Formats: sequence, structure tokens, C-alpha cells
Amino acid sequence: MSDRPSSVSPSSVSPSADAPPPPLPLAVRAAVGLLLVGSAVAAGGLARAQLHLAHGPGAAEGAGGLAVSGVPAVVWATPWQVVALVLLVGTGVGGARGEAARGAVVTVLGLLTAMVGGLGLVGGWSGTGLAAWGWGLAAMHAAAWGLSLLPAGPRRPRWPQVDDWLPAMLVGLTALMGFGFWARIVAFQLDQEVEQAQAEPALSLPAEAAVATALRTQYPVSVPPLRSPAPIDDQDPSVGPLDAPVTVVSFLDLQDEASRRIAWMLVELEPRYQDRVRFVTKHLPMDASCNEKRRRTTHPRACAVAVALQCAHAQRGFRGYRLNLLRNPHAVEDADLDAYAASLGLDPVAFAACRAGEEGREAVTADVEQAGKGTMVDPPLVFVEGRVLDATATLAQLEATLAVATGERPLDADGRAAPLLPVVTQAAEPRGPAAMVPVGGAWMDAVESALDPAGGAVAEVGALPWPIDLDGARAACAAAGKRLCTRAEWVAACQGAPARDDDGDGDLFEDRREGRLRPYGDAWRAGWCPDAAPVGPTGVAPACRTPEGLLDLAGGRAEWVEEGVLLGGAAGDGERAGCHAVEVPPGPGWRGANTGFRCCADASVPAAAQASALAPGELPAAALPPQVRAAVGEGAVVLVPWRLDCAPCQQALIGAVAAAGDGPARVLAVNLQEDLAGAREWLARGQAPITSVDDPQGRLSGALGVPELPWVGAFDAQGRRVGAWRAAPGTEDLERAFATP
Repeated sequence: MSDRPSSVSPSSVSPSADAPPPPLPLAVRAAVGLLLVGSAVAAGGLARAQLHLAHGPGAAEGAGGLAVSGVPAVVWATPWQVVALVLLVGTGVGGARGEAARGAVVTVLGLLTAMVGGLGLVGGWSGTGLAAWGWGLAAMHAAAWGLSLLPAGPRRPRWPQVDDWLPAMLVGLTALMGFGFWARIVAFQLDQEVEQAQAEPALSLPAEAAVATALRTQYPVSVPPLRSPAPIDDQDPSVGPLDAPVTVVSFLDLQDEASRRIAWMLVELEPRYQDRVRFVTKHLPMDASCNEKRRRTTHPRACAVAVALQCAHAQRGFRGYRLNLLRNPHAVEDADLDAYAASLGLDPVAFAACRAGEEGREAVTADVEQAGKGTMVDPPLVFVEGRVLDATATLAQLEATLAVATGERPLDADGRAAPLLPVVTQAAEPRGPAAMVPVGGAWMDAVESALDPAGGAVAEVGALPWPIDLDGARAACAAAGKRLCTRAEWVAACQGAPARDDDGDGDLFEDRREGRLRPYGDAWRAGWCPDAAPVGPTGVAPACRTPEGLLDLAGGRAEWVEEGVLLGGAAGDGERAGCHAVEVPPGPGWRGANTGFRCCADASVPAAAQASALAPGELPAAALPPQVRAAVGEGAVVLVPWRLDCAPCQQALIGAVAAAGDGPARVLAVNLQEDLAGAREWLARGQAPITSVDDPQGRLSGALGVPELPWVGAFDAQGRRVGAWRAAPGTEDLERAFATP
């Protein structure tokens, strides 16, 4: 036996059990790192796509995954991916330390693989457009986990022990705690980006008139004092950034006229302020079925309307649905509410389920409870950073309050601020004859009609529209080679769309609106149309025009149509004047100071072919009708239309009797009121006998061309009008008139 050591080949010696494990190869670490980075990118894209599906108009297509606290679940994998990347660096060190890091990496990647794969199974990625992204993300995690298990050299890695993965779990959970707050903020920001980048459903409406305006400073108005801000919730419908420095909270009932007026103001101001103000809408329906604060119901459909608006908000259709309700406050039955959702392209099944479920109703009752805590009973109420405006608020006051809240304008010593409101800068139409405008298959006069000396209709900018009855309007249009417009033609021209029978009851005009509410658009703007008394010449309100060029369809004089109703409203009607304002007169012969007309034709009638309108103070040719001659007999006549409720008319009648005296002219009182017995009794009290004729529908005064009351006309023995006055004439006035050859 030799003492010489034996020669042993290194390749024949097996590694010692105590030898330190080698580090994970660089190629494997690089591959795992790339997979982790790629999966982080995929998770971000998947989260963004999920937000688009879950919060955009396509919500019905599926959520595409799960969400935790409003944040897509795949986003919560991000801190674990960061932990795995940090630990992966440690696997480049040999020995026990590297082996522990490697075990931790295996643990984290196993958790990620299980979590993301589970989301695919539970969240329903299959069958959606997110399948490739979702399952690709799970595959990347699984591949990274498999790579981390590859043997390092000749030694297989041991499976992770408790002391390997416990530190990784602690680090990951700590990262999650800090990451959670940040992720919630990111989710809200992404949601806001989706809302801004992806336009919410809106109505397809006719174009508004392009009216030139400019913002001008108005006289300062009072701004409400500071009180306390109103609470808001995540589910509240809102317009503007979620983190806006100023929040406006309005409690409204869109079945209430005052609330609609405030809502229209908000619709006008939102585009100007929505980049720095968040406009939040809350419900305060005046309906006891969902508002236990009310003892009686004022608006029976208010709760159903509020729930429907909340359900539209769940599909990002708040603004479009609100506009539908503002434009159609009279049409809010179940079929109407569903039709509004369909017009916006909302998912009908989800909308119907929401209306029938409890989620929308619970949101409404929560708003009512919050209003009750603030002792608010009746809408509307608007909170602007603690400043409260109620139903008496004006557009100027609301705009000034917003400007103060945003710091754009200061308060003066009296608590007032100057509002900045749009003023029409567009020039008025040039005076003179106005060409007809094509409307559908017909042609319409661009302005309300005046009269020429022969009594024919004249369309002329700058002329005073003539007050007339239905028969007179028909005759005037016929004399001009035209005809009176039909109701369908008139409404279609004003609203910019043909009327439809939405509810199938045979009436085209008593259901949902198809077009604009006013010639220039939807929201009422004070002074844009001649809707304030007195009646002025045509064309003096340049903003009161349709995009096609029709003027004064709202305000001025209410216009007769062939069906015997008056449309558009008149001077003095203010906000009530518009395309759908309808007045049913006592009869076709009725006329008043605010009854006018305009003509239509099947083919265009050249403006040059018409005569000039009567000058101010002139009257169309007229002769005494047979019934007047029969009442007074032969000779001259002093005719006085009058009413019991018109004191100046009574004075004119008394003055005419005194001026006529014992002369050859007979005084004839034309009784225009319906209380004919009361009129005769009043006439009988006088000392001088007065002949009277009854004309409760105004046919006689219309045929005589009486423009408005009070009025006195003188007619000679041949029945020709020889004089007319707006007050009682004197004796000399009558003598000169009857002496006229």
C-alpha cells in the first residue's frame, strides 16, 4: 500500500452538498426581466382598455376583467412586478443569499401567474376584444415563473422555503399599501380622460343659427354670502374635472319650471367653466314617492325622471339625457324615458334593468336625505363653493358667482361682481323687401307680414307686422299670390326638422320635440327675439333667425296658420315664445294686438313683385261692411271698436260721441268682448244714444283694418274711410275729415 495520494480527475468528483449554489445565469435573469417589463406594459394597456369598456358608452360589451375599489385588478399586480424585478437582481449573487432571492422570485411570480390567470377565468376575458391582451399577460407571467425554475449549472434549485418568500411577501404588501392610494387617483384620472376623449352620447339636433356674439361686462349684481358647501358622492352626475378647484352642486327637479330655468343656465355656462369647475347634479324631486320630506306630490313623474337620469349617467349619457328632459318636460312617460335612452344609443337592457332596480332609486333617495340635512325642501338650489342661489337667481348672478369662486373677478365693497355675458354683435338685416326662403318642399316669407295699401301681404324688413284675424290673413296672402302656411310647414321651418307622431295618437305636435326649441337654438336667451312688448318692426332682432334665414318666428306677433291656431308666441311672452308655443284663439275671426301672420307658397314669389308696405300711421283701403250700413242706415259713420276692460277705448267712445254731437255722423260702437249683455248695459247708461253692433270674434274690426285699440274711424256716406285716430277726435277733426272730397 502506497502513501502517495491517488490522482483523481476533477470531472469525476461530484459536487459537495455544502458547496454554495451558483448564481442564476445572466441570460435567464435578462429573459425574466424582459418578461416582467413586458407584462407591466400589457397590464397597463389592459387596465386602460378595461376602463374604456367599463366607463365608456360600450359598457354593455363587458367589463373585460375585475376591478377593486374602482381600479382594474391587473393594475394591483404592478407593485408585485416591481418587487420581483428588485429581487431578480439578487439572484445574480451566488450562495445562500442568491438562492433565497431566487426562491422569493419564484414565489412572487407564482402568485402573479395564479392571480392574473384567475382574473381571466373569473373576469371573462374570453369572448371579448381583451382576450389576447389578458391571456398574453398571464402567459408572460407563467413563462417568467418557468424560467426562474431552470437549473443553475449542474445543480437544481431548491424549492423556496418560508424564510425565502416571507420577506418578499412583507415587501410586496408594504408596497401595496402605498400603491393603493396612488392607484385610486390614477383610476379617477384615467376615467376622466376617457370621459373627455370619448364624447358621451348626444342628441343629433338640427344646427343652431350662427349668431355673432361677444362677451361683455354687465352691470354688477349681488353675489350670495358664504354659507356651507353641499356634500357630493362618487355616483353623482357631473361635468368637468373631478379634481377641479371649484365645485358647483345643484339640487334640481327637471319637472319643475324653476329648476329647468336653472338647468338651462348651467347648460350655457358649463362649456365656459368646465375646465376649472366641476358641475355636480343632485336630485330633489317634488314627488312623495321617493321624497319622504314632502307631504304631497307636486310632480307625479319627478321620481321616475330622476331615476332615469341617474341610469343614463351610469352609461355616460348624463348630458344628452338631461338635454332630452329639458327639451321635453311634458313627455316623461315610461315609453318616452326609454325612447330618450335609445336616441342616445344607450344599452336598452341595462337601462331598463337600472330603472326597475334599486341602484338608481337609492342614489335619488341619498340626494334627498342630504338635502334634508341641509333643511332644503324645494328645488332649485345651487351651491357654488358655499354660496347658495335659489329659484330667483339670474344668469348674470350665477355667472358672477362662478367668476368670484374661480378668482377671475373680485367682489366689491357691497358684495357685488360684474357678470360677463354674451351680447349679440351681429348687424340687423338691411331694410327692404325680403326674399322667400325654401322650407322643405315649400317657400316661406322671411319675416312676418305687413300690408300694402290694397290689403295684400308684404314681406319687408323694417315694416310693422300687421295685426289681423284668420280670414284677413288668408285674404292678404291670396292677394299677394301666396297662401297661409300650414302648421306642419311652420313648425318644421322653426325647429329645423319635420314633426313626427311619436306616440301614434294622430297629433304630430303634442309629443316629443324633433328639433330646436327656438329659431336660434334650444336655450332661451333674453332679448334675442322680439319677445318683449311692444311689437316692433320686423328684422330688428338679428339673432332671432334660423340657420336658413327666417326671422322673428318667435315673438313679435303670434302667427296664424291654416289650421286656425296661433304659433310662436308674441311680444311680452318672454321665455314662453318659441317654436312650440301654441295658442288656440276663441274663434277664427278673433284678432288682437298680437295676432299676425306670414305667407307660404308652393313656388317662390319674387320680392320685387310685391308692393311697398304701408307707412307708419297708414291704413289699408277699407269700406263699411253691409252689417254696419244696416245698423246705422244712410249717412256718415264714426266707428269705435271697444271693450269693457279697455279704459282708453271707453274714453275714445265717449269723446267720439261728444265730437259728433248733433252732426250728420252717427256713432257706432263695435262690441268686441264676449260679455255682450254687459256691454249693452254700459252703453245704455250714457245720456246720448249710441248704436252698437256685436263683433266678439273681431271679424268686423279685422275687415276694417283696425291695427290696435283704442281706435276711431270716420266713414263718409259712400262707406269710404276718410279719417282714423288713436284717440277720440275733436269736432274740428271730424269736420275736416268729412269735408275731404
